Amino acid sequence: FIVCNLLLLDNKPFGDDYIFIFGETEIKNAPNPFLFFFPWSDYFKSWSLTYFIFWNMYKVFGINFVYYRAVNLALHFLNFFILSKITRNNSKKKNIARIMALCFLFAPISILTTTWIFQLKTLLAVFFILIFLYSLQGVKNYNLKDFTKLYVYFVLSLLSKISGVLIPLYLFFILRTKCSIKNSFIFVI
Repeated sequence: FIVCNLLLLDNKPFGDDYIFIFGETEIKNAPNPFLFFFPWSDYFKSWSLTYFIFWNMYKVFGINFVYYRAVNLALHFLNFFILSKITRNNSKKKNIARIMALCFLFAPISILTTTWIFQLKTLLAVFFILIFLYSLQGVKNYNLKDFTKLYVYFVLSLLSKISGVLIPLYLFFILRTKCSIKNSFIFVI
C-alpha cells in the first residue's frame, strides 16, 4: 500500500481527474468557490463541499498532482485513525478491532481512492460519516445540541458525496433502543 502510493504520487492524473479538475472545468473557471453551493448558480454541484475544496486546492497547488494525492493520503490516514477509535470503543477484543482498522488502512481499493485525485469526494464523505459514528458513540442524553452536531456531520457527508444518504436509517435503529419509535421517527425525519 505505502510503496504503491509513493510510486503513484507524481503520476499524471487518471480517471476523471483531468475531466473534472485539470481540464477546462468549473473548478478552474468559477470566480469563487461559494457558487458551487447555490442552486441558482451556473456552477452549482451536488457535491458542493468537494468542489469547494478542489477550487481552493487548485488555487494553491495548481497542477502539482503530488499535493492533491498527499491530501488524499492524509485524509485516508485520518479516516483510519477515527475508525480505529470507533472499533476500539465497540469491541471487547482489542486485537480484532486493530485488525479491522488495519484492513481498512491497507485495503487494495484504498490505493485507488488515494491516488485518483477526484476520489477526494469519497474520502471526505467517509470522514464525515466516521465523525458522525464516533460522535454518536459519545451521545448520552440525545439533546438538541447532540442532534444538531450529528445533523451537521450528516449534511457535510452529503455535500461531499451522496454515499451517506442511509445514515438516518442506521440512526433510527440506534435510537430505537434508546427512545420510543415515535421519537426515533421524528428525529430521523
